[in-house]
Amino acid sequence: MLNVIIVDDNRIITEGLKHLIDWESFGFCVTVAARNAYQAMEFCAENDVDVVITDIRMPEMTGLEMIKKLRGIKQNLKFIIISGYSEFEYAKTAIDYGVKGYLLKPVEEDELIGILKNIKEEHDENKRKYDSRLNYWAYTALSGKPSSEDFDLAQSIGKARCVAVRCRDGKVISNKAHAESRNTDILFDAVKSFDGINSNLVVKNTASRSIECIVPSKNNDIRTLLKDLRSHISTRADFDFYIFAGKEADDVRKIIESKNSIKDLYEIFFYSDRTDVFLYDDYTGSDYVKVFDDKALIEKITSAVKKGSGEEVKICTDEFCTAVKKKKISADAAIMYIYNVFFELGGYFGEYKIDVLKYINRFSMIRGQCLIDADLLTEFLRETLCEITDFIDRQKDKKSLGIVNDVIEYVNSHYNDPELNLQAVADRYYINVVYLGRVFRKKIGKSFNTYINELRIEKAKKLLASDDVKVYEVAEMIGFVDANYFTAKFTDAVGVPPTTYRNNILGTGKEEHTDDK
Repeated sequence: MLNVIIVDDNRIITEGLKHLIDWESFGFCVTVAARNAYQAMEFCAENDVDVVITDIRMPEMTGLEMIKKLRGIKQNLKFIIISGYSEFEYAKTAIDYGVKGYLLKPVEEDELIGILKNIKEEHDENKRKYDSRLNYWAYTALSGKPSSEDFDLAQSIGKARCVAVRCRDGKVISNKAHAESRNTDILFDAVKSFDGINSNLVVKNTASRSIECIVPSKNNDIRTLLKDLRSHISTRADFDFYIFAGKEADDVRKIIESKNSIKDLYEIFFYSDRTDVFLYDDYTGSDYVKVFDDKALIEKITSAVKKGSGEEVKICTDEFCTAVKKKKISADAAIMYIYNVFFELGGYFGEYKIDVLKYINRFSMIRGQCLIDADLLTEFLRETLCEITDFIDRQKDKKSLGIVNDVIEYVNSHYNDPELNLQAVADRYYINVVYLGRVFRKKIGKSFNTYINELRIEKAKKLLASDDVKVYEVAEMIGFVDANYFTAKFTDAVGVPPTTYRNNILGTGKEEHTDDK
């Protein structure tokens, strides 16, 4: 809405003009009616005025004299002259002063509307160009290379600071970047619509997925502004976001220094207790630790991975998170530490053809693009290590399942060995006995002991089909040292003792004496 002031010593004229048209429907608002040039000049000096409609002939100072003086004070003012005289000299002078319209009394509605429309169109076009230039300057200034051609637009800003708004990047590291892109767009629109910040000084940083803006210090209580900005965005964002205000630059041309200071706030955000707004003035600068070198913890983590123990991985990564927070470790230092973990695991990964650089690059992406805290980084580290241990377990299973075939072949040919058991086989193939038992069951569908017992019973059945071999001899032939124990196992498996089984098979009805067993 453009503000209009009407200047005429005749009240009937000013009141008539105020009610001649629906000013607001054309984008104008009549703010005051002045009785003379001095009143008008005083009002223009203290208020925002866009258009002055003035009579030419007024006491003490003519309208043309007033226009000349106001031109020297406010160059962007637009003027419309109303006069009861159609004189060439007046018109010529008015043109020289850049007057937008010359209307004769009584003013015709259509003529006034036509002039106002021209003024509004010109104003809107100039504003569009101004906004575009100012926004481009803000973009170049925040990138560290301010456009010297457009600096005149920002000269009036003076002291200022950079404010950045970012969302917590949990979904980015979970390969859901489209969600983060949506959130960044929401933040951008919200900040631009905030009345406390010039929308032309708001820039979207696509590299860091942050919204950056230049906030002039004059007439701004930064704490109140940040609080109001937080409330404004909260009505539009359904996700977590954080606001970072850098140190004040004593000249807007040095705004890049303010932006760079926000990097310290990102590091503090990484390990600090949760808060929504970070103001540089509240911190003592780089009070975080830039090097983290806990070799004992690296050994714990790598050991947990090699064991394939998800529970130990969780315990170790929780210990990592606690150390980061307690020691105030920076995000950069924490990620460099994770690099060292992967370098330590490099040789072990090589055995399973795991590309260690693939995982290092994952964390490099986080380091360069994401806003994360220690909890989120720990969660990502834990998920990554568990993903790796699961992969290694699957590779081991594939290898071990192949060994199971060898084990079965060995058992089938050595079932008659009384010393044959899971431990003996594990020792023979250099495999952990618990692990062998697990993969054996996975491959065969039954435990090792069940398999060998069933195998021996089947062999016993075949031997019992002949009456040439006594029961105790059958027991020895299939690997049982104790004939009574064999009889018990056979009875449990078949439902009848070996002697009864043989008699049923042979149909003799004979019973073996205990001495023959």
